[in-house]
Amino acid sequence: MLPLSALSSVTQKPLARAIVAGVLVGTLGALASLSPAFDMIEQEYGLAWLFRLRGPQPAPEDVLIIAMDQRAADNISLLRASDDFERCRGLTIGPSLPTHRVLLPPRSGRWPRCLHATLVDSLEAAGARVIAFDVLFRPRTPDPGPAGDVNREQDERLASAMQAAGNVLLAQDYKPSEPQAGDPCGEEVPLELSPVVADAALGVAPMPYAPTLFPGGADRADRFWVFKTCGVGSGTTTLPLLALQAYGLDSYGDLLALVREHAHDGGDLLPKTVAEIRAGRQLQAVVLNLRLRFREDPALAGRILASLERPPAQAWPAPKKRIVRALVAAYSRDETYFLNHYGPAGTLRHIGYDAALAAAKNAPDALAADVGGKVVFIGYAEHGRPDRYEHWATPYSGASGINTSGVELIGTAFANLLTQTPIRLLPAAGRTLIAATIGFLVAATCMYLPAAIGIAASLSLVVGYCAAALYFFGSAQLWLPVIEPAGLIAPAGALFAAGWQYIDVVRDKRRLARSLSLFVPPHIVEQLVRKPGAFETTRESLDCSCLVTDAADYTTLSETLQSEQLAALLNQYFENLFRPVLDLGGYVSDVIGDSMLALWPDRGGGRQGRLRVCEACLDAADAVERFNGISPIAKLPTRFGVHFGPVTLGLVGALTHYEYRAVGDTVNTANRVQGLNKRLGTRVLTSDTAVEGLDELLLRELGLFRLKGKRTPMRIYEIVCRRRDATQNDLRLCLEFRDALDAFRSKDQDLARARFDRLVDDFPNDGPSAFYAGLLRKGLPADGVIDA
Repeated sequence: MLPLSALSSVTQKPLARAIVAGVLVGTLGALASLSPAFDMIEQEYGLAWLFRLRGPQPAPEDVLIIAMDQRAADNISLLRASDDFERCRGLTIGPSLPTHRVLLPPRSGRWPRCLHATLVDSLEAAGARVIAFDVLFRPRTPDPGPAGDVNREQDERLASAMQAAGNVLLAQDYKPSEPQAGDPCGEEVPLELSPVVADAALGVAPMPYAPTLFPGGADRADRFWVFKTCGVGSGTTTLPLLALQAYGLDSYGDLLALVREHAHDGGDLLPKTVAEIRAGRQLQAVVLNLRLRFREDPALAGRILASLERPPAQAWPAPKKRIVRALVAAYSRDETYFLNHYGPAGTLRHIGYDAALAAAKNAPDALAADVGGKVVFIGYAEHGRPDRYEHWATPYSGASGINTSGVELIGTAFANLLTQTPIRLLPAAGRTLIAATIGFLVAATCMYLPAAIGIAASLSLVVGYCAAALYFFGSAQLWLPVIEPAGLIAPAGALFAAGWQYIDVVRDKRRLARSLSLFVPPHIVEQLVRKPGAFETTRESLDCSCLVTDAADYTTLSETLQSEQLAALLNQYFENLFRPVLDLGGYVSDVIGDSMLALWPDRGGGRQGRLRVCEACLDAADAVERFNGISPIAKLPTRFGVHFGPVTLGLVGALTHYEYRAVGDTVNTANRVQGLNKRLGTRVLTSDTAVEGLDELLLRELGLFRLKGKRTPMRIYEIVCRRRDATQNDLRLCLEFRDALDAFRSKDQDLARARFDRLVDDFPNDGPSAFYAGLLRKGLPADGVIDA
């Protein structure tokens, strides 16, 4: 496994970093594509998006819907007497007569079945190839009357019409059931149909709906069953496939010949002729038998389809080849398909139930032109009302809420099977590859290219991919994922790259800040990082404590040491000198040779800042003393000078060179105070303004001095130590020195000389006492101010 340090090193290179980002996002995208939650999102939003952008498509001409709706019900009337009404006497299409009454509201199962018998007779006469009812012909209780059982009479009349037509299919519904021993399904049982009607049908099959309930609560018809399985190796076909096989009965003999030629068992159990199928009502058995053969021999479909390109099948008419290919595809492929909706509700060609009956009576040729050779689906269908039952939401329902009727869904499923155009979902491996590729390309592009160019390139990639997905959806019915790669993974890749780059920027800014902090204070670093080039914003005028240091004998030392030795010595020396400054809140502003300038800006800190600079002087003096005690190269005894006053802080320079400096007389005065150490033989001197009110320190006033270049005398103090650290000798020295200095100020020369001489005797190493003793031997200054 690649070590983290090695990975960090690799990702410093732009291309390598882009590849790593792409691989990470691509891998995460591939893993996400395997999640059922992502599949559900893709189906709910991506599939709907593709349908709406593709738009409605022309529906096949082979399908016709006869709609049972409120308008048709209001336009069909029968004689008012109950006996006449139930026997469909006095059928009138159009405005109802006073002697008539219209049909019941369009609950399809409640219409008089003799009316369906009349429609079947009319459709059969007009040449309908298959008639399929999406109507549940449930058993009705006997209704005996003077003329007999009207319900049985209606069923027998409908059955007679169906037998005469020989091409009528019926819908079958199922209800959930508890698993029971011997129950072949264990999940559902069929609802009972009228035996008289069911026995007359060419076939009976369940509806194909497989609605999807989305997390948000939407229930949408996206898929349909071809076979509804009830257990391993068993099941039942649905109405669309049964209708397809009924539609292809004219080519059954040719299909049977191909199956016998290419199937391992020769198809011996299949009926030999169409007449045998019709006579024995074996259409459902034929479908299940063929399905079983294609499932047991997956290569059978390929062998049959290949034979269609060779004589004698090569010379078959195109319609025959079309239906054989459609049947082979339906038998050999999946049990469920995604519906290829042709458009919103009403897209499949519709005629009203009343219009069909009227045409049969008044314009049979027109009805024949409408239904001849077609599969006619009959069922309840409202196209203008969103509150209808037995209707299902589709991707075209949209904001109108107008859903598609069940009978139209059955017709759509049949048309999909006939034209072999149901929506095909790209296999999981392909979806995973797309997710990984989009994630890799977007993340790598956004990471490698400048932000604007990377986003533009990624957006172009996503738009191009979506356009390709829409093209394949419309032309090849191939459903490529769009929401996941384009709406989730691509933005995630861009955000991942942006986040990484942001982290890089933050890290670079921190590195820059660390580098700049070696030259300017932290608050200035923050300003420059936030707003580079705005030098004027860094300038400020305020009171500041200034500390200046100087190492004794540095010039002589620099002549005796090699430059490398001198550099090493100075680095060790400054490390000891800087540490107390930094610990006590100061900032090292400047280093020239052996000298240091440190600053304590007073931004509302009051006396605390002045106390810190004085304490820093004491700590730094002790640190340098310890350093000198262990340094193997040379000694650098150091003098300190402190002053407090107004300065202007800011970047000073021009063109290509700037330095952060304190500008003003305070800095120069601090340097003059520091220089006074050499004359007085002291270590730490300060002006009176810097130590005013600092009772925490033991201070020794050294007198009034007119510093070099200054007109106004300045009272100078020595910072002896922190008061808590003072010894008896320190206190005695300060007390006796004060008395001697008072005598000096009063111009009592004899008393001042006596006192300072005594201090020299008692404290032979005290520089200020020796300085004043020598000064007195030369004579007092006329005004008591000493020129330094």
